[in-house]
Parts: sequence; structure tokens; C-alpha cells
Amino acid sequence: MKNGKSPDPNVVHPIAGYENEIYVKPTITNPKIIVGEFTYIADSEFERHVTHLYPWSRDRLLIGKFCQIAAGVEFMMNDANHQMNAVTTFPFYTLEGWDMAPPASSDLPFKGDTVIGNDVWIGENAVILPGVHIGDGAIIGANSVVGSNVAPYTVVAGNPAKPLRKRFDDDLIDLLLQFKWWDKSVEEIQSLIPILTCGDLEKVREALAARLPARSGSLDKVCRDLERIIENLSDGKETVQIADAYYTLENVLASLREYLQELKALNAQIAEHGNTEELLRIVQDKYSELWVFQLSFPIGSLQSVIDTLRSYPDVKD
Repeated sequence: MKNGKSPDPNVVHPIAGYENEIYVKPTITNPKIIVGEFTYIADSEFERHVTHLYPWSRDRLLIGKFCQIAAGVEFMMNDANHQMNAVTTFPFYTLEGWDMAPPASSDLPFKGDTVIGNDVWIGENAVILPGVHIGDGAIIGANSVVGSNVAPYTVVAGNPAKPLRKRFDDDLIDLLLQFKWWDKSVEEIQSLIPILTCGDLEKVREALAARLPARSGSLDKVCRDLERIIENLSDGKETVQIADAYYTLENVLASLREYLQELKALNAQIAEHGNTEELLRIVQDKYSELWVFQLSFPIGSLQSVIDTLRSYPDVKD
């Protein structure tokens, strides 16, 4: 509590006497824009920063909690696109007097929803292009044009925006993505502020690890490793070398995505303290299915998950 007040996500002006910084969520009128609590913009109005989003648009803008959006940022949506598979890109159908029916939706570029994670800092005058996904904790440099996805806790800048560096090492990023401080209650976040604002990252690492459920942590890291591998493989390859053989990228990605979904479901079961004996059997099955991928990619050790599950009292020797 500061000056006798608690944080209120429903107020518009979080700084007394200053109108050029607002919490975005309570100001939204467009149902295609969904913004989380405590995300702010350095302006007195937000929706004018979202361009080419119309009542007939198929896409949405989804922004998480606690994001920091600087002045001049633009979220450009899909209906800024023109037909690109024909001789001309001129949109005759939108202008009076021209005899053209609207093109089929399949003829217009469409990249889906634009998704911004939680605790993302977007610098002044940055432009976020249609369909981009920006991960939790990322930082977007001022004047950047972001046309491709940004991994969590990554700093990008430039036109087009390119990754400059990861903010933290993979282990700390995994802890932060599992901890999800932005989903805690206001009271708990208040108590976490000394950790969230601490520059001693080893102390932060220890504090977060101590607050996470022991059962799901190691398997959560395996899921993160798989997500990174899938993202890296999706970058233009046609075939992938696994051990000493080559496989089509489509088949490899399909298999990895299937394993990832199964492991995430299993991770949820572990977090809920399910039948550890049965969970151990499932993990061992996944380990045998994924062993060939572990020969070629740095998948986190499923064996460590097996060892952890075996240590639980409800597992029979």
C-alpha cells in the first residue's frame, strides 16, 4: 500500500494528477481487443494505437498483464494487408465506383491473432505487425518493427527487429515462466516486489525455486526444451537429421508437438499430486519414445524426471 492506496486495476489514471499514462484494460471498448490487468500505455488513450481492426476483422489483439507500452507504439492488424497473389495490390473493391467484388478471404494474407505476453516492455514508436506473438518478459527496442515472433525474455530491436540477447539464462527463464508472478494476487505480488526487483539474479533464482512445487519443475523444463526445439526447427527447413537418418520436417514437428501436448498434460497431473506410480510408467514410456530425438537435440533429461518420481513415497520399489 502506498499513500494509503492499494493497486486498483480498474482505475484509468494510476498516477494522481497525470493523464498521459493509463491502465489500458478499463478503457477498452472494442471486443476484439483483450488486455490484462495493470498493463499501461504512456498516453491518454489506447485504441487509436490499434490500426486496421474493423468490425468484420477476423483477428484479435491479445495483451497480457503488467505490460509497459511506450508512447507512439502501433499494433498493425491483419486488415492492413492487400491481395498479393495477383498482378496488382490495388484494393479496387474498397473504393467507390470500381467494379470489383471483395476477394476471397483465402486470397488475402492472414496471420492470425496478435498476442503479447505478460510483463512485456514495448519501446517508443515500435510497430507490431499482424500475427506476431511476443513472449512473456520480452523487451522491444524503440522504433523497432516487429514482424516475427519474439521468444520469452528476449531483447529485440531494429527494422526488422532481430534478437539481441536473452535477458537471462535458460534455467532462470524456465523458473520465471513456471512461476508466472503476474498471475498472483495483488497482496502476494506486493510481498514479491523485493524479489522481482532484485539485481542479484542468483538470489532471485533461489527464491523462485523455493516457491515452486517440486513435483512439476523438472518436467516443465522438458516441455520448455521441446518448445524451443519446435520453434527452431520451424525456421525454413525441409528435412531434419535425427541421429544418422533424415526425416521430413513435417513429420518431425508433428511428432514433437504430439509429445509436447502429452507431456504438458502429464505435467498438470504431477502438479495435482496424481497417482505417482502410474505417472512414472507414463514418463518412462515417453522417455523411450523420445530417445532418438535426444541423440540430436538438447532435450532436457527425462531421466531426471523419472528419478524424481521414483523418490516419492507412493512409488513401490
